[in-house]
Amino acid sequence: MKPKITYDQYVEATSKLEIRVGVILNAEPVAKSYGLKLTVAFGDEDDKGDELTRTCFTNLGKTHKPEEFIGVACPFIMNVEPSEIKGVLSELVIIVADSGGQTTIDFCESAIGSKLM
Repeated sequence: MKPKITYDQYVEATSKLEIRVGVILNAEPVAKSYGLKLTVAFGDEDDKGDELTRTCFTNLGKTHKPEEFIGVACPFIMNVEPSEIKGVLSELVIIVADSGGQTTIDFCESAIGSKLM
C-alpha cells in the first residue's frame, strides 16, 4: 500500500486532473513493443460536426488483445502533456483496474464524456 496522504494533499493532487470517460474506437499494435495505440472519442465534435478523437499509448498489449478494447468505455486523464512514445503521439493516460495482477479494462458504466472526480 502507498503512504497515506492528507485530505488537503488529495484535493491538491486531484484538482489538477481532468478525468473523463471515453470510448475506444480502435486499438492497434505498436511495432517492437507490447504497446497499443488506442483511438478514443469523448463525444466532442469539431466545427463540421465530425467526432473528435485523441490517441493514447498503453503497454496493455502484453495482457490484452487489441480487439478487447474496441467499444470499451474507460476513464482517461485528459490534461497530460502530449508526448511521443514508441512513435505514437500519446495525448491521454488510460485508467484501468488491477486486482492481483489481473488488469480489467471494462469496468466503467458512466456515459461517454462524463467527468470523473
